[in-house]
Amino acid sequence: MSTLLSLIADTGHDQLWLLLAAQRMGPHLNPYGATVFESNPPLAIWLSALVVHAAALLHLSLSVTLKLGVTLVGAGSAAICATLLRPTVTGKQLWLLGIAFLLIFGAVPVRDFGQRDHILALLVLPYLVAAAGRSVPISARMVITLTAALGVALKPHQALIPIAVELTLLLKLRRPRLVEPAAFLAVAAAYLIAIYGLAPTYLSQILPVLRYTYWAFGHLSIIECLQTSIGLDVLLATTIATYLCRWHQSPILLVAGMAATVAYVAQGTGWYYQQLPAITFLSLAIVVQLSKDLGAPYLAFETWVPRLPIPLAALTLLAFALTIHFSAFHVTSRGLEQTQSTPDPSFFDGLAPGTAVATLTTSVDDTVPPAFRFHLVLAQRYPHLWMLPAILRNESGPRPGHAIPPDRLAELDRLQHRFMVEDLTRWHPALILVQRCQDPAVQCQVLKDRHDDLLAFFLRDPAFGDLFRQYRFLRSSGPYDAYALN
Repeated sequence: MSTLLSLIADTGHDQLWLLLAAQRMGPHLNPYGATVFESNPPLAIWLSALVVHAAALLHLSLSVTLKLGVTLVGAGSAAICATLLRPTVTGKQLWLLGIAFLLIFGAVPVRDFGQRDHILALLVLPYLVAAAGRSVPISARMVITLTAALGVALKPHQALIPIAVELTLLLKLRRPRLVEPAAFLAVAAAYLIAIYGLAPTYLSQILPVLRYTYWAFGHLSIIECLQTSIGLDVLLATTIATYLCRWHQSPILLVAGMAATVAYVAQGTGWYYQQLPAITFLSLAIVVQLSKDLGAPYLAFETWVPRLPIPLAALTLLAFALTIHFSAFHVTSRGLEQTQSTPDPSFFDGLAPGTAVATLTTSVDDTVPPAFRFHLVLAQRYPHLWMLPAILRNESGPRPGHAIPPDRLAELDRLQHRFMVEDLTRWHPALILVQRCQDPAVQCQVLKDRHDDLLAFFLRDPAFGDLFRQYRFLRSSGPYDAYALN
C-alpha cells in the first residue's frame, strides 16, 4: 500500500525540474543555455530526455512515465540480484529479501522516488551483490559494473562507494580486481569526454559559478549533518553492531553504506534524498543478516509463517501512515489528496494553462511543482535563485567562511541581475511571486538567519526596474507577495 502511495504521490521538485530542463534542451544535447542554468552535470538531464520522449510516444504524463521507468529499472535490478543470489540462498531467504527490496526501494523514498540518489542505489546494488557473492562470469561482471558506473555518474560524490568496495576486496583477496576498476574508469572518462563534446557550457560557465556560490547550500558541518539524520545514524550504528557480532559475514553492503554516509556528509546539505543510498545499503545489510537466521529452530519457516499476517499487517499500516505523513497527503471529501500551502494555490486561480509565472525565491519547492500542477510555464532559467544566497552573504552581514573575491562577486552580481532581466524579457510572465525574506516571520531556504529583501536586490538594476514598473501589486498571502502584469 505504501509503495503504491509513493507511486501516485506528486513527483518531487528535483525530478520535475530535470524533466523541464530536458524539454528545453535543444537538438545538440547541450541543456545549458538561455533557458536552463542548472547546477547539476548533464547526465540526469540526458536521461530525463528519454522520459520526455517516452511520455510523448505513450501519451502519458511526464510524472507517470518517470515513475514507470524507475519501476522498470527497479524490477531489472531486483531480477539481476535474485539471479546472483539464487545459488547461495534458499527460497525462504529470497522471499524475505524480496519483501525488503520492495519496502526499501518503494516506500522509503516517498516523494524522492525517481531522485538521482534513488536511481543510483538501484543501479549500484547488483554490483554490490556480485562483489559480495561467489564468482561471476567476466562478461556479466562487466555489464553489471558499467551499469553501476552509470549510476555513480549521476551523483559523483558517491564514487566513494566503489572506491571503498574495491579497497575492501583488495585487502580480502590480496590482489586488485581488474574488470571493475577498469569499467568505472572507462565510464568516467567517457562521461567527461561527452560533457566536453556535447555540453561544454557546463565546464566553461556552470562550474566556475558553482565554485563560488553553491557552498551556501552545502554549508553544514559533519556534526550538523549527523544531527539532521538521526534515523541514518541509528541505522548505521545498528548495522555496525550486527556485523561485529557476525564478523565472518561479507561486509560489502556495510562498507557501501558507510561510504554512502560519508558522501552524504561531504555534500553538507542535510537533505533526506541524499541519505537514500546509505539507508538502502545499510537496511539491506541488516535484512541479509536476518535472512541467515531463517534456518534457526526458533525461526523455522513453518513456525512463523502462520503468524505472519498480524506483524505484516502492522508493518503495512505503519508504512502506510508514514507515507501519508511524509508525502503530505490529507483526507478530503474527494479522498486522499496532496496539498501545497506555499505558494498559496489561489494565486494561480484564473490563469490559463501555458501562462508564464516567475517566482523569486531560494526554495525549489515553491517554483517547479506549482508550474506542473497548474500547467503553467516557469518563466526562469533555474528552479530557484541558487546563486543568490552566496552573493547576499558576501555583500552584507558577517563575513562568511567562503569569501568571494570582490571582482568575482561583482561579476556574479551582474550575472544574477542580467539573468533576471533576460528571463522577464523572454517570457513576459503574467504573474510574479516574490518571497518576503525580509519579513522576520518568513524563513527563506539557506537564508533563515537573515532578512534580505529579494525584490530590493533586483530593483538595484535600472533595467529590472523598467520591466517591473509594468506590474502592479496584487496581494499578499503566506510568505509571498504577488504582482500582476498590467
